[in-house]
Amino acid sequence: MRKEIIKAGNVCVYTYSFELMDSRMYMIREEDEMLVVDPCEDDALLKDAEGVQRVVVLLTHEHFDHISGVNWLKNHFNCQVYSGSVCARRVESAKENLSSRFAFLFILDKEKYNYVRRNISLPYTCKVDKCFNGSGTVTWRSHTIEIREVGGHSPGSCLLLLDRKILFAGDNVLGNGRELWDTKAKEQEYSERVLQFLDQLDENIYVLPGHGDGNILHFFLDKLPCGSI
Repeated sequence: MRKEIIKAGNVCVYTYSFELMDSRMYMIREEDEMLVVDPCEDDALLKDAEGVQRVVVLLTHEHFDHISGVNWLKNHFNCQVYSGSVCARRVESAKENLSSRFAFLFILDKEKYNYVRRNISLPYTCKVDKCFNGSGTVTWRSHTIEIREVGGHSPGSCLLLLDRKILFAGDNVLGNGRELWDTKAKEQEYSERVLQFLDQLDENIYVLPGHGDGNILHFFLDKLPCGSI
């Protein structure tokens, strides 16, 4: 795993990379509490979390590479997991969270394929403790996180806005455009829900994507697809 520490406004965000496909897990720690977005299993997080008593987990969407650490975190900490309502349903299905066919994403890379088959227990499911239908708000310490169900990349995709200063965008905002390996991704939904939401934000808001490095929203806007999938 690769770890970075990003300063976004007055918040320090720890970033961990699930290197099989550069899926990003994010963590913010304040005293003995921790906020985690899209968890994966990572011993480096345990070291950074020494002394933590409570963890709030947020999910941007239901795909396995973004939820694979939920059960692991629950085994280590007192956790409360939040997501949108569609994501909450789909994480409980190995078919809908794509874990049932995760290994086959690497079928052309023998080394990665064998690693997944030997080291990752599949299929996988987990449970969300509280979900929001359409939109909702989570308060964590002095911070407010807005959860907005937008679909687009996947039926359960959400955008998570922290203090209206940091956007955890999942796979709807990526430096190389959108990842569309979920065949249920919808172009019209992306345009009407994802892009409309982004257009309402300050272009200087800091975006932390599901894969790849973060940057201000302005950097990503020119890269987001508005044409056909």
